[in-house]
Amino acid sequence: VALSVISFGRNKIEAVTIFKGLNLILSIPMLAVLFDFRFEGLLGIIPVYWTFQLINEIEISGSIIKWFLPGLFIHLVYMTFFYWRFRKKVF
Repeated sequence: VALSVISFGRNKIEAVTIFKGLNLILSIPMLAVLFDFRFEGLLGIIPVYWTFQLINEIEISGSIIKWFLPGLFIHLVYMTFFYWRFRKKVF
């Protein structure tokens, strides 16, 4: 979240707005765990979806591989992108 705010915010006001928007977007996958959501697969592009699903799966069956590997991949993709944007903006 911090790298995305730094990468896209040009001043303090934009940074706070981006931070608030990201918090809202990142909390949406939690609803898929709590309620039956028909389009749950669409939430896979949000990194914390995989974290919520992993925690839910651990509580149910104890198996983590099904959710850990795709989650790790999507987190690494986002981290690489935001790090690239950060380096491009700062250096």
